[in-house]
Amino acid sequence: MNKQADSQVKNEWKSANIEFNGYSNNDIIKFLSQLQNQTHDYFEAKRMLISAIRLVKKKGLTSKKKKKMTGGYVKDYVDTWIANGLTSVDEMLEFENKRSERSNNSQRESKVLKPTSDQIQKQNEQLAKELGYESVAAMAKGSWEKLYELRRTREERLAKRPKTGLTATGNQVLKRF
Repeated sequence: MNKQADSQVKNEWKSANIEFNGYSNNDIIKFLSQLQNQTHDYFEAKRMLISAIRLVKKKGLTSKKKKKMTGGYVKDYVDTWIANGLTSVDEMLEFENKRSERSNNSQRESKVLKPTSDQIQKQNEQLAKELGYESVAAMAKGSWEKLYELRRTREERLAKRPKTGLTATGNQVLKRF
């Protein structure tokens, strides 16, 4: 491979509006070299790199915040494909389709459902029964009384705490001389 980046890849890079700076030429050469080592075919490596650039361009266009895309985004795709042993554009397309499908599924599943008032009421009734109260109101009153009692007796309880020189886990506290 030559010291100059492939002109077609360079044009794709610029048209994708990815920041082109003094390091970009070296990045393109490095990415092509890494992909060629993986695929053992220069043209397949070139196709994969162009695909990565186009994915970055698509990511930048669909981004809610219009952020400047950099070579780091291309590097992420290249590194992921190499780590997963992809050797052709077909494998890469299949991998990216599965990856986007997984992310779409996880986004759908991760939505937190807001509990309804009926669900909250049933949960409160079950908790009151487990704690031995007759009703939710009795549980609320009992909880309030317990909290009030704990607040009222806090100073007294803290004063009774033994000064043993031990930590909460039972280890000896270091003493200074």
